[in-house]
Amino acid sequence: MSYTVKEKARLAMESLLDSCELVSGYSGGKKVEEAYTAYFAPETMWYNRVYIHAAENETLEATVSAVAAGVREGKLPPLISWLSTEVSSKAIRPFVKAEGYMNPLPVQEAMFLDLEGYTPAAPTATVEHVSADKVGEWADTIAAAFGKPTEHDGMVLIAADEHCDFLVHYEEGKMVAGMLLICVGDNAGVHEVATMEACRGKGIASSLMNCAMAIAKEKGCKYATLQASPMGAPLYEKLGFEAVGEVHTWLVPPPGMML
Repeated sequence: MSYTVKEKARLAMESLLDSCELVSGYSGGKKVEEAYTAYFAPETMWYNRVYIHAAENETLEATVSAVAAGVREGKLPPLISWLSTEVSSKAIRPFVKAEGYMNPLPVQEAMFLDLEGYTPAAPTATVEHVSADKVGEWADTIAAAFGKPTEHDGMVLIAADEHCDFLVHYEEGKMVAGMLLICVGDNAGVHEVATMEACRGKGIASSLMNCAMAIAKEKGCKYATLQASPMGAPLYEKLGFEAVGEVHTWLVPPPGMML
């Protein structure tokens, strides 16, 4: 089946929202409003967020204002995000800035790979599944590789979920790289791909991805999607992913947050 660029971008955003819904389902659930959806997962930073899907400028301004007030009142998650093909960044940016939001990370590329007819290459590095009791250690390893706060408690929540495949590469008995594959329906969502700096350039991330794509095809997924950082995008492009849109993420610090 062929998809338009806008449809591919939406599918790429859906894999992020699938992950938020999965984690929040084990935690605080979600709240669906006409202009946004909030996913409550306070055990995490990344998956505890509001997704803005209002398109009209008048609605955007009111939505951003309402969400910011909700964050300050402790009623909504501190992260907001939107997809460039659905919400104009040029339109929403003045509103988020006016409400005190900050841009905590670079714009990510929404990326898409058609798995039908795609044959993953054989991994060149050893890739293993992580047992549920080791997912906390996996999360700490990913955080150290990224240089970000750990999502330990949130990942432990979904450690045994049937939609999840936690993958890892060991060197000398230590976890040095890993990733998370979340398959929901036809969509294979790629998340948390990271390698310790000292181990980069060895093809480990490519092996993790090739293994993940093979798993996704075995599970019957028709496409794979992700949200790539500027550092990760070249790897995914080499594997056949195409950039189809942008994912913007901003943060309004809730009371007491240390930055």
